[in-house]
Amino acid sequence: MLRLKPVPAAAMELVERHGDQAAGVARARRDEAMEADDAELTAYWNAVLEASEYLIEETPKPLC
Repeated sequence: MLRLKPVPAAAMELVERHGDQAAGVARARRDEAMEADDAELTAYWNAVLEASEYLIEETPKPLC
């Protein structure tokens, strides 16, 4: 079994690294897991994707 970061931590790291593109990165990882027929990893990346989308939506944008 892989040792994966907790979903919230993984999502925060993706958003910090990739900004608004974080959801796309998570989506690509999820799709790779789906293609590999790895249900556990697919579920993990789907949860990271949802958390990333939430963080992107809720993160205040600069005014200027």
